[in-house]
Amino acid sequence: MKERIEELMETVEEEVLLQKELLALGVMKRAALVSVDMHKVEAVLRKEQTMLIAVASTAGKRLRLTEELSKALGAPRASLSEIAARVADPVASALRRGAAEI
Repeated sequence: MKERIEELMETVEEEVLLQKELLALGVMKRAALVSVDMHKVEAVLRKEQTMLIAVASTAGKRLRLTEELSKALGAPRASLSEIAARVADPVASALRRGAAEI
């Protein structure tokens, strides 16, 4: 179970990074739209599409791991915060941070 908890922590950290990158792309897209730079808009849209696929995949993995750990901990449908309450630091802190940022 320890390996799964660490995998969840890594997955949450990855998802947070991807979400931040997606946000940065949104800012870039807005700037390109304001400047009417259609080539840049198209390039950002392609990156954004790829990023959305990565975010969806990572979120799906997080949900599967959360469900698996919930069952193992005897807490059906436990949230990241609830799982964090049942594990030790530094994993608990990382999960709480991730839960706050997702």
